[in-house]
This record gives sequence, structure tokens and C-alpha cells, in this order.
Amino acid sequence: MIPSMGTALLALRALTSLVFATAGASKLAKPGTARRTLKEFGVDERLSALGVALAPIEISVAAALMLTRSARWGALVAGVLLLVFTGAMVRVLRSGRRPDCGCFGGVGSAPVSVWSLARNAILFLASLLVAAAGPGDGVGVWTSSHGAVSVAALALAVLIAALVVMFGMRPRSASLDLPAHTAPAHTRAGEQAAAFSLQDADGRDASLSSLLSGGLPLVLVFANATCGSCLALLGPLARWQRTLAGSLRLVLVGIGDPDEVRAACRLHAISEVLLDQDASVATLLGTRATPSAVAIAPSGVITCGPVIGAEAVEDLVRLTLERCAPVITPWKPTRQAA
Repeated sequence: MIPSMGTALLALRALTSLVFATAGASKLAKPGTARRTLKEFGVDERLSALGVALAPIEISVAAALMLTRSARWGALVAGVLLLVFTGAMVRVLRSGRRPDCGCFGGVGSAPVSVWSLARNAILFLASLLVAAAGPGDGVGVWTSSHGAVSVAALALAVLIAALVVMFGMRPRSASLDLPAHTAPAHTRAGEQAAAFSLQDADGRDASLSSLLSGGLPLVLVFANATCGSCLALLGPLARWQRTLAGSLRLVLVGIGDPDEVRAACRLHAISEVLLDQDASVATLLGTRATPSAVAIAPSGVITCGPVIGAEAVEDLVRLTLERCAPVITPWKPTRQAA
């Protein structure tokens, strides 16, 4: 059965409202997310402070969309916001960068991608239709004139559509896709890390013992140049390397094609990188996906990890600083993610 125009417009309002409500609520749960995201997109420090207002604006838009009298205004504001967001995304993609879009705060992190643009286009079209054609049926009127089955079906359809729009095609952590016979070792905190040796980007040999020779805690961050979440982590990783020098040794272990790893590291000014083309060290230390990380004390004992995901990597770095670093450098990390 084909829904009426009024029902279709109500569904579009509900879809857009649910997405904006989720975005706003997730930013409220992590208040610094929007401000950090704006900085990642190159917004001036003073203007990035306006990020704190983004969550209440998004929640207000969500509420306006669900009220028949204000739905058109809510749709217009939503459309303007989506145009601004899309313009910023296009600019960073053209520059070759892929920061975390920060669209849904702490619900999940994901780098800006073509899917981010497609999602915004879908929501913009929905907002445009509501603004042009009107709000359609009112929520109360529609629910009172339809049976419980129809109401439940529409609610389920809107929820599924919102989940697909928000999370259905975003970049995820990349599996290393290791053969069964190379299953990772089950490393645990408190165990001695297995010895290894890799080459750096310039072809010099580097062993675990040489990485620990300076007496600093070591964090190995495993990343793949074809992994969207990994690429989004490289910018913050370069800043952490600079900020935490002297307190923590932070080394990127690049998996996959060495030339692609070198190019990505040059682009983001990663200062220390090792090449693990076949993921042998990642396997040895017990991880099957990227981005991931392992923390190792100067004694060679694993203190944490492996952890998987950009946010988990950041938490591991912070935890290692708090527990192990001889000199704690004041540091406010930049959240990635979903």
C-alpha cells in the first residue's frame, strides 16, 4: 500500500528529527566533541568555541520538526546546517584530510567520507521536501486515525532508516584478515612482550629493545593506510607524538603497502613509523584489526592492550601517561570517532 503524501512527509520529518536528536544528545554527553571537531576542520580557535551551541541547536531543530506549526522552520534550519556541514566536509576531503566528522559525538567515531556527503544529501532532500510541501499529517492526528499495527510499522521503518542513514555505511575498523593458522597470540597485561624487529620508513632496523632503550613507556599504534578510521587518527597521532615527547614513546606501526604507509605518514608528519607489511608484529601482539594499540613498559612488560578503535587507542595513551610516564605532560587529547 502506497502511503499518502501526508504520511510520507510525517515520516521524513520523523527521520530528520531522529537523526538531529541523536547528534545533539550525543554531543551533550561529551561536551567537548563539537569544539574539537571544529578545530579538526580548521575552524579558528575563537570560532570553535561556538561548538558548545551546536548540540542545543540540533536538539531544538529535532523538536521543531516534530511540531506541526514549527516543522517548516525546523526543516529550513536543518537544511542550512546540512549545507554548512557538507561544505566543510567537501573542503577537508579536497585537501586530502579525513578528520572524524564528529556528527554523532560519542555514539561512534568515523572519518569524513563520500558516505558522509551522501547522508547529508539524503537529509537535505528530506528537509527541502518538508519546507516546500509542508509538514504533512500531525503526529496526534495521524496516530489517532491509524491502527496500532500501522503506527508500529511506521515507527519501525523510520528507526531502521535513521540507523542506516547514521551508521549503515560509515567506514569501520579494518580487519587484518589473517589466515587461521596465524591466529594472534593471547597477550595479557603483565606478560612480557614478544621480541620483534622491523624497519622504519627510511629502511633502518628497529627492535623492541631499541624502542625501549630510552626508558620511556612505549605505545605501538597499528594502522593501515586503507583504513578510514586509521587515516582519521593520523593527524591527532602526529600531535600526540610532538606533545608527549619526553614522557612517552609513541610509534606508528604501518600495516600493508609500505609506499602507501610512507605517503600517509608524510602527509600527516608522523615522526616515528615502523613498517609491518604482513602484519607479523600485529599478529604477534594479539590484534586482528586496525586502528589498535598496545602499551609496553620500559621493562618490556605489556601494561595494556591490545585495544581496537580510535577512541580506545586514545584512552590507552592517556592511561599509559597516568600510570607509567615519568613526566606527565599536561595534555587534552582530541576525540575521534563515530
